[in-house]
Amino acid sequence: MISLRFFLSLVFSICCTDVVYALNLSSPSLHEVLLPVPNTLADKILGARLSVSGATAAVSALTDNTRASGSVYIYDAEESWRLTTELNSPLSTDNFGQAIVLENNTLIVSADRDGEDAGAVYVFERNSLSSPEPWQQTAKISPPDGIAGDRFGGAIALAGDTLYIGAPLHTQGKLYIFKRNPESRQWLYIDSVIPDDPQALKFASAIATEVSQLLSS
Repeated sequence: MISLRFFLSLVFSICCTDVVYALNLSSPSLHEVLLPVPNTLADKILGARLSVSGATAAVSALTDNTRASGSVYIYDAEESWRLTTELNSPLSTDNFGQAIVLENNTLIVSADRDGEDAGAVYVFERNSLSSPEPWQQTAKISPPDGIAGDRFGGAIALAGDTLYIGAPLHTQGKLYIFKRNPESRQWLYIDSVIPDDPQALKFASAIATEVSQLLSS
């Protein structure tokens, strides 16, 4: 059973170190907990990207070389935060972990250097914690009109079954919208958005969504 004291948590990292903390926001003392450092970090820096949902935290580890592939570590809070899963790309030069979004039982991880920098986005879904693979890759998403250098996956946002993916180097930048079929669990391309301003550059470098609002810059 997951302790309620971890349901309201803040996870933060310290730049250029392997230190990642979790704060219990329901405690008046805001006592921080140091997340365990994985043994497989090598030259990667833990805490490059963070995402939290409920009692689960996703933490990416990247290298200074943006062409190298990173890792994503999953921590779950029971009596304390513990490392439960390590996710890696099958490729070594795709910048896996550039952006991550965790929402309930779905984890989205971008690899914006995949395929000559065209970019790709991976979808993982949670199995039972007792499963040999607590998180399973269920999709790899690519843009319908992607070309080398687009950096698809430079930014991502998830709202339920709707996924927003930025490709900031696709001409002026482009925002792609995908929808998950709740029955088949397949992700379908729905639409895309480009900036009206002809002077705009690197559109969709950052994305945020909440209920009926979508922000992109």
